[in-house]
Amino acid sequence: MSESGLLIETPDPIPVHTCLMVRAERIKLSGPSRVKHAVRRGSKYILGIELSESLRSQVLSVRERLS
Repeated sequence: MSESGLLIETPDPIPVHTCLMVRAERIKLSGPSRVKHAVRRGSKYILGIELSESLRSQVLSVRERLS
């Protein structure tokens, strides 16, 4: 996870430009995002997800809490 995005693995392909809702209950993170790139790697797909502005703010808050 970075300030502007994250990398996730999924068993199913998700097309580039698809809007997603990201939720990580454990770290209290949720909001909209968009698939920026998708690559098949073996039987999984690696997705590059761009976070919305609201999620970016949440990521910064999470980083501050964890450091």
